[in-house]
Amino acid sequence: MLTKIELNQKKAKSSEQLDLVDTITSDDKIHKKRMFVISAISITIGLSLVFWIYRSFKTVSISLPQMPKFAAISKNDINTDISTIIGKDSQNWEINYVDKFDTSKLKYSQNSLIKDLLPLGVDVKENYTQTDTAQTLQALITLPQQNIYLSIKYRLPDQNTFKTTLQKLIPPIYWFKVQSS
Repeated sequence: MLTKIELNQKKAKSSEQLDLVDTITSDDKIHKKRMFVISAISITIGLSLVFWIYRSFKTVSISLPQMPKFAAISKNDINTDISTIIGKDSQNWEINYVDKFDTSKLKYSQNSLIKDLLPLGVDVKENYTQTDTAQTLQALITLPQQNIYLSIKYRLPDQNTFKTTLQKLIPPIYWFKVQSS
């Protein structure tokens, strides 16, 4: 059996422990309440922000860019364009865009006359010859769906006129053949 003093000491220790447990429990409760209030405020602010952003973007219309639509070029239109580009000098020009011709003389050229006039990725083989009386360009333009064969002859030795006119001639012929396929 325990003496009265020992019982009092035991009660004192147990009461101290109970107070310590009660203090820890109350601190935990206060901490949990604070965390609940902070998380409730954060969720409220977050949801408000989400709805505000949704309402802001709901009025914005987002659409994919549209590719420009080219008007279909008819054979008469391309002939008119070529006649306009060549002008009064038409008797000195011979322009053929055909389905096939002999490609054995054609090669890839570092100084291509027409490669820079065409879209990137187009494969071009060409043969450019210049004589005292004429200049001739034969070219094979390779596309995934088709091949375009061009034969352009200028019956004068003026190289500047030939190159300047080529810069104006090649794009319309190319787009005409691409659209007509």
